[in-house]
Amino acid sequence: MIVVKVELHSARDGSIRELGRMTIANDKSGSCSEGNYYGTLKAEYGTRGFRRTNFRRQDCSVWTLIGSILSKLGHAKGAKEVTEIKSREDVTELF
Repeated sequence: MIVVKVELHSARDGSIRELGRMTIANDKSGSCSEGNYYGTLKAEYGTRGFRRTNFRRQDCSVWTLIGSILSKLGHAKGAKEVTEIKSREDVTELF
Protein backbone atom coordinates (compact mmCIF):
# COMPACT_ATOMS: atom_id res chain seq x y z
CA MET A 1 0.00 0.00 0.00
CA ILE A 2 1.17 3.52 -0.80
CA VAL A 3 0.16 6.40 1.47
CA VAL A 4 0.83 10.01 0.46
CA LYS A 5 0.17 12.55 3.19
CA VAL A 6 0.19 16.34 2.67
CA GLU A 7 0.81 18.38 5.81
CA LEU A 8 1.00 22.09 6.50
CA HIS A 9 3.75 22.91 9.00
CA SER A 10 3.06 26.35 10.41
CA ALA A 11 6.05 28.67 10.54
CA ARG A 12 4.09 30.85 12.96
CA ASP A 13 3.25 28.45 15.79
CA GLY A 14 4.82 25.11 14.77
CA SER A 15 1.49 23.32 14.52
CA ILE A 16 1.01 20.59 11.94
CA ARG A 17 -2.25 20.12 10.07
CA GLU A 18 -3.03 17.36 7.58
CA LEU A 19 -4.43 18.86 4.38
CA GLY A 20 -4.92 15.66 2.43
CA ARG A 21 -4.12 11.99 2.10
CA MET A 22 -4.05 9.54 -0.78
CA THR A 23 -4.09 5.80 -0.18
CA ILE A 24 -3.28 3.49 -3.11
CA ALA A 25 -3.54 -0.31 -2.97
CA ASN A 26 -2.66 -2.93 -5.56
CA ASP A 27 -5.73 -5.02 -6.40
CA LYS A 28 -3.50 -8.00 -7.40
CA SER A 29 -5.16 -8.39 -10.81
CA GLY A 30 -2.28 -7.02 -12.90
CA SER A 31 0.90 -8.54 -14.28
CA CYS A 32 4.60 -7.97 -13.59
CA SER A 33 4.65 -5.08 -16.06
CA GLU A 34 1.22 -3.53 -15.47
CA GLY A 35 -0.57 -2.89 -12.21
CA ASN A 36 -4.17 -2.18 -11.30
CA TYR A 37 -4.86 -0.06 -8.24
CA TYR A 38 -7.72 1.32 -6.20
CA GLY A 39 -7.76 3.85 -3.41
CA THR A 40 -9.05 7.00 -1.83
CA LEU A 41 -8.21 10.68 -2.00
CA LYS A 42 -9.10 12.69 1.09
CA ALA A 43 -9.00 16.47 0.70
CA GLU A 44 -10.67 19.56 2.10
CA TYR A 45 -13.89 18.82 0.18
CA GLY A 46 -14.27 15.23 1.33
CA THR A 47 -13.17 11.75 0.26
CA ARG A 48 -13.33 10.27 -3.23
CA GLY A 49 -12.59 6.76 -4.39
CA PHE A 50 -10.71 5.85 -7.57
CA ARG A 51 -9.43 2.95 -9.64
CA ARG A 52 -6.28 3.14 -11.83
CA THR A 53 -5.80 0.32 -14.35
CA ASN A 54 -3.03 -0.73 -16.73
CA PHE A 55 -0.32 1.34 -15.04
CA ARG A 56 3.08 0.47 -16.55
CA ARG A 57 4.87 0.16 -13.24
CA GLN A 58 8.23 -0.94 -14.64
CA ASP A 59 8.43 2.06 -16.99
CA CYS A 60 7.09 4.81 -14.69
CA SER A 61 7.81 6.13 -11.22
CA VAL A 62 5.46 6.25 -8.28
CA TRP A 63 5.10 10.00 -8.96
CA THR A 64 3.71 9.20 -12.40
CA LEU A 65 1.13 6.94 -10.76
CA ILE A 66 0.18 9.64 -8.24
CA GLY A 67 0.14 12.35 -10.93
CA SER A 68 -2.07 10.33 -13.25
CA ILE A 69 -4.60 9.79 -10.48
CA LEU A 70 -4.59 13.44 -9.41
CA SER A 71 -4.94 14.58 -13.00
CA LYS A 72 -7.88 12.28 -13.68
CA LEU A 73 -9.60 13.49 -10.51
CA GLY A 74 -9.22 17.11 -11.66
CA HIS A 75 -6.23 18.23 -9.59
CA ALA A 76 -3.91 19.38 -12.38
CA LYS A 77 -5.64 22.62 -13.36
CA GLY A 78 -2.75 24.87 -12.26
CA ALA A 79 -0.03 22.84 -13.98
CA LYS A 80 0.74 25.62 -16.49
CA GLU A 81 2.11 27.75 -13.65
CA VAL A 82 4.65 25.12 -12.53
CA THR A 83 8.31 25.62 -13.49
CA GLU A 84 10.90 22.92 -12.89
CA ILE A 85 13.97 23.86 -10.84
CA LYS A 86 16.96 22.04 -12.30
CA SER A 87 19.76 23.13 -9.97
CA ARG A 88 20.23 21.27 -6.71
CA GLU A 89 21.49 24.45 -5.06
CA ASP A 90 18.31 26.31 -6.01
CA VAL A 91 16.17 23.61 -4.42
CA THR A 92 18.34 23.40 -1.29
CA GLU A 93 18.00 27.15 -0.72
CA LEU A 94 14.21 26.78 -0.48
CA PHE A 95 14.51 24.72 2.69
